[in-house]
Amino acid sequence: MGTADIAEVLGKRPESVSRLKKRARYTRPLERLIDDVWSVVHVATTRAQWREDQIRAFLLLRQPQLDLKPAAELIRAGCTEAVLEAIPSAEPTRARRRRSAVDPAARADAQRRLAARGLSGLDRERLLAAGHEAWSTTE
Repeated sequence: MGTADIAEVLGKRPESVSRLKKRARYTRPLERLIDDVWSVVHVATTRAQWREDQIRAFLLLRQPQLDLKPAAELIRAGCTEAVLEAIPSAEPTRARRRRSAVDPAARADAQRRLAARGLSGLDRERLLAAGHEAWSTTE
């Protein structure tokens, strides 16, 4: 997020934000607000794995989990902890699929066919890693 986005969240002019970003320590309450916004952005990108547009919407639009208030409003009011708690953890990208049981006779037949084609060693390990039905185990 750029300086203009941060300024919009804080309700300040972009020039004020860019001037304050260059300092090494807090000298004004606005600098503390900037740090709070960056903390929320960091948590949203690492914990929830949100994209920039999702973070901007979270900061500027009303959120049901924040009593229909924008996160930026709560940050300006000093309630950054409540905003951080409202950011969910990332959902797993895909659910692990349970392998179906393989008929032992079909497994033996498939293993014989693979052995007849000379598949062994690393090729067999690749098949195992890919979850090939001939080598899968029943769970």
